[in-house]
Amino acid sequence: MSLCSNLNRHGIMHKISMNIDNLPSYVITIDPERMKKRFRSHTSPTIFPGIKDTSNKLVGGLQSHLKLWQSLQSIYKDSDYVVIFEDDAFLCRNMTDFDKKAINIFLNEIKGNIILLGFNPYINNFTKTKYKKLLRGYALDSHAYIIKVKFATYLYDKYYNQMNSYLNKKLLPLGHVDTLLLVYETYTIYPMLYGQKDDPRYHNIFSKKGFNNETNTLAYPIYKSLNYLHHKNLLIPLTLLIFFTIIFIVLKYYKKLKIPELK
Repeated sequence: MSLCSNLNRHGIMHKISMNIDNLPSYVITIDPERMKKRFRSHTSPTIFPGIKDTSNKLVGGLQSHLKLWQSLQSIYKDSDYVVIFEDDAFLCRNMTDFDKKAINIFLNEIKGNIILLGFNPYINNFTKTKYKKLLRGYALDSHAYIIKVKFATYLYDKYYNQMNSYLNKKLLPLGHVDTLLLVYETYTIYPMLYGQKDDPRYHNIFSKKGFNNETNTLAYPIYKSLNYLHHKNLLIPLTLLIFFTIIFIVLKYYKKLKIPELK
C-alpha cells in the first residue's frame, strides 16, 4: 500500500499540502514486460492489472480504466488525487519546478477534477488561465492524468453501464474513456509532459520536447460533437431523426413529380 494510503488511514493526509511528489500513482498494463520496454515516468507507479479483451483492445482499455476508478473508492477519500498512466505513457521532457508548482496550484488552489499530463496534439482546444503553464479546456487521450477520486467515482457510476453496453463497444473508439475529456472540462500542463510511445501522433512532440505546435483541424469539433451526443445518449435518437426526416422529404418530393402516363 502506498504512503498516501497509510496516511489516509491515520487521518494525516489532509494536514499535508498535496503535491505531485506525494500522490499515489498507478500504471495500467496487461504485460509488465512490455511495459518495461516502453513506459517512462517521473515516478514509480504501482502496477494495476489491466483487462485483456481478445476481440477488441479498445474494450480492454476502456474496462481497465473503469476497474481502476472503481477500486479507488475503497482506498482513498473523495478529495484525494491519484496519478494514472497507461503503459505506453512516455515522459517527453524533464519535469521542472515550474511544472510542479503549476500542478500543486491545481491540487491545492483550483482543486479541479482532472488534469492531463499529456493530450492528443491534434484534437484539443485549450485556453490560457491566470496561472503560468496551466491551460483549461478539452482534449482527447487519457494516457497520463491526475484525477480526483470523487470525479473518478462519478464517472464510473454515471458511465459504467453505458460504456459496457453492446452498442457502445461496437461504436468504439467513439465513447471511450478518452472521449469523456471532450465532454468534461480538464486542465493541462503546457508544454505537455507525456506522449505515447510508438504512436505516430506524438513523434513531433518528442522531437520538440513537449511543445504542441500542431494546429487544430476539423477533427476537434467533429470528435467533440459526436462524443458529446453519444455520452448524453442523444446520438442514436438524433441519427434516427435525421434519417427519417430525409426519408420524409424524399417521399414528399417524389409525390410532387408528375410521372408521365404510358400510352
